[in-house]
Amino acid sequence: MVPQHARQNEEIDVTDEEVEALVLSAPCAILLGRQLIEHDQDRGWIKFGFEGKPEFLNPAGRVQGGFLAAMLDDTMGPVVLLKSGGALYPSSIDINVSFLAAAKPGPLICGGRGTPTRKDGGLRRGSTHGQ
Repeated sequence: MVPQHARQNEEIDVTDEEVEALVLSAPCAILLGRQLIEHDQDRGWIKFGFEGKPEFLNPAGRVQGGFLAAMLDDTMGPVVLLKSGGALYPSSIDINVSFLAAAKPGPLICGGRGTPTRKDGGLRRGSTHGQ
């Protein structure tokens, strides 16, 4: 589901229902167990819950880093979508991740914020933090 204004590249407010339809129905979001917790379009800020599933665990019983990076990546794209009013949705070309601790299986939280560029939907500045 792509809102009409997204096809016309106009920036307008995105409803909660549109955010959920656009970002929660993607196959990767379903695999990662992504759920919208809250968002603020004006600030370009969004928070998702993910599920550290048993299938994502490494031999040490922690969520493998690639899955964590995917969760962080899957948080930043919707920041651009949200901030642009649904007009832009980026593809990642560079992601840098630093892990501070191993993630245990179970519920995980990622929050993202950023400032999208107007031309291509890329982020001039973005950050994501997982809990």
